[in-house]
Amino acid sequence: MKTLITSTLAAAFLAGTMVLPANAAQSEISKILFGTIYNDNVSVVNVANHMHGRENDLPLTAIYPSKDRMQNAQAEVRSSPSLREAMQKRGIRIHNIVWVQTALNGGKIVYIK
Repeated sequence: MKTLITSTLAAAFLAGTMVLPANAAQSEISKILFGTIYNDNVSVVNVANHMHGRENDLPLTAIYPSKDRMQNAQAEVRSSPSLREAMQKRGIRIHNIVWVQTALNGGKIVYIK
């Protein structure tokens, strides 16, 4: 009985892992529930729509950006083809970019207004 349960669980696990590559494309329901997954190593944080009371999660340079910092961030996006493409995919205009930060994993975090 124990071997039957073990083999059934193992078969169910293997069947689930073999189905995953077939369903690699994002479904419409997951886009609705979780948003679109871009897989381009770029995260976007909307400073204006950040949850009220959670401002401490944001760096001060994103909350109170200087004009020079905004211009430098926008120039960084203009000069990087991958960042420019990521912003185009998301429908974000370059003049809305407040700050670009490099994450610990090498990805980019783009703060927008």
